[in-house]
Amino acid sequence: MKPRTKRTIVGLLLAGLLLATSILSAAYMVLFHRSHGEYFENGSVPIFYSDSGSGEPVILLHGFAVNGDLNWRLTGVAPRLREEYRVIVPDLRGHGLSGKPEQPEAYGAEMAEDVIHLMDHLGIARAHVAGYSLGGYVALKLAALNPDRLLSVSVLGAGWQDPETERGEAIFTAFSDIANQLERGNSVNPVGTMFGDDSHQTTAWHRLQVRLATRFLGNKKALAAMLRSVRGLSLPRQDVAAIATPMLIVCGERDPNFTSAVNLHNVQTKSTFISLPEKSHPATAMSKELRNALVDFLGKHTDNV
Repeated sequence: MKPRTKRTIVGLLLAGLLLATSILSAAYMVLFHRSHGEYFENGSVPIFYSDSGSGEPVILLHGFAVNGDLNWRLTGVAPRLREEYRVIVPDLRGHGLSGKPEQPEAYGAEMAEDVIHLMDHLGIARAHVAGYSLGGYVALKLAALNPDRLLSVSVLGAGWQDPETERGEAIFTAFSDIANQLERGNSVNPVGTMFGDDSHQTTAWHRLQVRLATRFLGNKKALAAMLRSVRGLSLPRQDVAAIATPMLIVCGERDPNFTSAVNLHNVQTKSTFISLPEKSHPATAMSKELRNALVDFLGKHTDNV
């Protein structure tokens, strides 16, 4: 082999190695780099949170199997809100850098109570609360349990399902099935894969995201325990109807949660409901439409302090 050919091959190999290293470094930063934060404890469970910006407080609650940075910083929502608000982003218990108890009784309504204890810890009387996916269901529970502590509630990529219906029971069964898979050490598909209907199906990208998150980011036993307690986040119709807190609902029309989002708006008829055509569950989280809807909604409810 000629020396020039050898140098060319070596150069290509080095360039390929450099490219692979750059890709892996970028992936590491995306998945594992965390914002500076602090801890407080609710009982024996440490809760990690970041706190930045100034103005009225907005608490952002992330979705299943991810963390606050992945759901809110990388999507651009937290940086945008920090321009006008004090933005507080906790990792839900069982997720991220927060404590990960492996007993189902440690979850359910306790996930909503963590938010109240965080507000008490920070000396915040009232705050806007926005949640995506799992965080949306926690936010809705919070609005029902502690309406006096909320300036507004935003339920994003989520909604409400009557626990007394056949569909409601089927969803609880789906959560239990996924918990079984996690306890066997498997990564899992989104729960929506098991109950999405018509055009409201999970996408291949959504399934890949959840599989990667449950494979590499989470404590599977803690996530399973959380899923087994999800009935504790459910609300009867009368409790949902009684919520008087200003409410925003945003959901993509290709999201398996879309039917639940419509259900919530049908009960909360005074809520602001924005449906995003052609948007899947992960696409909605990344969309400028969601960011703009949240900014506009908060701007209409900043005089409530």
